[in-house]
Amino acid sequence: SLSVSTLTTTSRAAASFATASLPHETDHTSDPHLWLEEVEGEEALAWCRAQNERVVRSLGDPSSTPAYERILAIADSADKIPFVGRIGGSEADMCLYNFWQDATHVRGVWRRTSLASFRQSAPQWKTVLSLDALNDAEARADGDAFVWHGYKSPDECPDERAMLLLSPGGTDAVVVREFDLRSCRFVTAQEGGFATEQPAKCDVSYRSRDELLIGTDFDGDGASLTDSGYARVVKSWKRGTPLSDACTVFSVSKSDVSASQYAYRDRGYVHEWRLRVPSFYTTEQWYRVPDLSKSAADDKTPFVKLEVPADASVGTFGNQAIMELRSAWAPPKAPGGKQFAAGTLLAAPLPDVLAGDWARVTALFEP
Repeated sequence: SLSVSTLTTTSRAAASFATASLPHETDHTSDPHLWLEEVEGEEALAWCRAQNERVVRSLGDPSSTPAYERILAIADSADKIPFVGRIGGSEADMCLYNFWQDATHVRGVWRRTSLASFRQSAPQWKTVLSLDALNDAEARADGDAFVWHGYKSPDECPDERAMLLLSPGGTDAVVVREFDLRSCRFVTAQEGGFATEQPAKCDVSYRSRDELLIGTDFDGDGASLTDSGYARVVKSWKRGTPLSDACTVFSVSKSDVSASQYAYRDRGYVHEWRLRVPSFYTTEQWYRVPDLSKSAADDKTPFVKLEVPADASVGTFGNQAIMELRSAWAPPKAPGGKQFAAGTLLAAPLPDVLAGDWARVTALFEP
């Protein structure tokens, strides 16, 4: 079940108020708290344990308080509204998935129901995967037990397969495993299933049924990660091949925050994007209409860079570009040279946007 910890302090955050640091052997002359950067290092973890114990001695164990019991009861309540996402099914009767945790399903269950059933007061759920059962089957210790980090499904056959992101111990690092939604089991390597072995920060998506675009710590030495710890290199991984054979299709510098590339279908149109994130609030974006009959490495369709504000968020609705502004901007060729305020949501034909022509821009929302 969900719980309230005694003091959920990460070692990185703790560095900002490390006035009661524990004795440690390393001599850091430039920054006396630099040792806290090793977030899973024994020194940092020992410091956090000591601060937890100090707080419990001063304030008491919160798990024995009425507030804890009340919050836990809310978290475990069967009356919670389940948040669902559609994977496959028809428009008339969609297949809806939900990840659920309560006192019985401590780590949680991934389950599904039909739209018709979901509309009832007591939907009939089918368990797709129980994380508690998976952890038991693999004899995973509590500190290494899988925590749910979501899924990715292919657009062309969404009700057949999905990539599951599972985090040992609940950190940012995950392993990804391909799952058969029809038989409710993992796809084995002998069947050509995708799976990573070592936990790492990972950005993964289907480009087609038989190809993934993946960014992770490929060699385990951090070379394919940025200084921020996110994917720096994106590779095309074909079904039935080892991850070591994946081909690099996009990369950024170590000093950037992250790199990503992904393709998807949207209301009859196919899109593919490349993103370079130089800072947490800025993004460079490239776009192409991909040829999905070829792999990302073999597709020679050029990417076009979008000339839009670096702090804007861009998406699609069919063949329309949808952009949210975070700062005021006057789009090129906009009627009357209008400048739109920060917070405005704009729409324009995507081919026009690629050409830098915003003559047909529409403001869907203005603050």
